[in-house]
Amino acid sequence: MRTAPFFVSGMLTLLTSLSTGVAGAAQAEVTVSQSANTDLLVSAHWLEAHLKDPDVVILHVADTPDQYNKSHLPGSRFLSWGSVATTRDGVANELPSLGQLAQTFRQLGVDENKRIVLYDEGAGLQAARAFVALDYLGLGDRSSLLDGHWKVWQSEKRPVSTEVPKPAVSQFIPRLNPDVVVSERFVQDLVWLRQNGAINLNLLDARPSAQFSGSEPGEGISRGGHIPGAVNLFWMEHVESEARPLLKSNDALRQMLAARGIQPGSTVVAYCKTGGQASHSYFLARYLGFRTRLYDGSFSEWSRRAENPVVSGL
Repeated sequence: MRTAPFFVSGMLTLLTSLSTGVAGAAQAEVTVSQSANTDLLVSAHWLEAHLKDPDVVILHVADTPDQYNKSHLPGSRFLSWGSVATTRDGVANELPSLGQLAQTFRQLGVDENKRIVLYDEGAGLQAARAFVALDYLGLGDRSSLLDGHWKVWQSEKRPVSTEVPKPAVSQFIPRLNPDVVVSERFVQDLVWLRQNGAINLNLLDARPSAQFSGSEPGEGISRGGHIPGAVNLFWMEHVESEARPLLKSNDALRQMLAARGIQPGSTVVAYCKTGGQASHSYFLARYLGFRTRLYDGSFSEWSRRAENPVVSGL
């Protein structure tokens, strides 16, 4: 890794504003309070009551439309995983181009006047990825995840349908939120500053602990471990169980983050292997009111460059 950070105009100011510390100053514990962004999560009860609301767009996120074609939430529209995660520069699960994303959501009838509710067939990872894409396009504050997703909806025997809606194409124009995604260079600067005592940051690794420690690096990872200074919280720990993927209570979630040194008022930079699992960590931190960023290239990108330091162990 280089001996000094690369700064573009205003970089130091930006980095310090994203942290709980100030460059060159002693680090202080943050005690400010913050409220959860409760609008980012809706209950099955709420959504059932709004199924016929013309201003609510429901998106079913999955790899393939197999389950969607069999049965889905009434009025929901299918959004493929491949529309919000692509391979770029050899790294899987990266955000597609702005133009591709915008066109995808226009075709689904999404615009800035709609309330968008996302759900998937698993524990929320794919829906969270779609949330990141919408937040990047400027629609994060109009988007929500369905608590419990398809598994809880179906288990509670709520209404389902096989009808496939044909939405009118919208004229949506993105209001890009570029701060959602940070680059490898950005993380390099953050790590350098932290190692030199100039900044405090919260790098949150969403992978299983065996991948974080390096004992089981994972497919395609030649240097096992994690980015220096990162803490680990496996994304599946956010929910009650795989079978019933309701988000845990706000208090429980805050305690898990606090146990890892992440205090209210700070910034969370989430990463994982390729950006997929980190999308759920991104959503979680955003929901809890943290300033949040996603390192989309994640450890796949970071570990393949010899100049980037890697730390092993828990």
